[in-house]
Amino acid sequence: MSTGTAPLAEVEYFTDPYCSWCWATEPVLYRLRETYRDSLRIRYVMDGLVRDMADFYDGLNDIRTAAQVAPHWRDVSRRSGQPIDERLWEDITDPHFSTWPACIAVKAAQLQGQTLGERFLRQIRRAALAERRFVSDLEVQKEIVLDVPDLDAERWLEDVEGGRAPC
Repeated sequence: MSTGTAPLAEVEYFTDPYCSWCWATEPVLYRLRETYRDSLRIRYVMDGLVRDMADFYDGLNDIRTAAQVAPHWRDVSRRSGQPIDERLWEDITDPHFSTWPACIAVKAAQLQGQTLGERFLRQIRRAALAERRFVSDLEVQKEIVLDVPDLDAERWLEDVEGGRAPC
């Protein structure tokens, strides 16, 4: 039940649909939301991790290539307990792979409301990390949109293709 008052706290959550640690922390976010309800607002900020894998370097984890991401995902899964299928990175052969198209897809869903954006983010993140689906692909994104009740697929596509949801 909403009290109509502003939340006591706001979490600004920088994320990317392919971020393994973001997937790992989802249970914590849901627990926080359930515990604090209307007192807490989570604002999701799409922050593309990889604009172009050919120019990418994660200095903290010493990752330069798609092949080097798989062991990192495996470690995140082991440490967090979240199911992650790191074999997705075996399927990524494009040297210019980018996570930005997936971020743009989420931003387009957010244009239809915070709740719909969150639902879409959850679906697209699960598809990438647990279902080994290449969610940077527009056709895969179109399939995922259909799994989010009340998300207007036509409007979403117009926003993605029309550039109204930049990353």
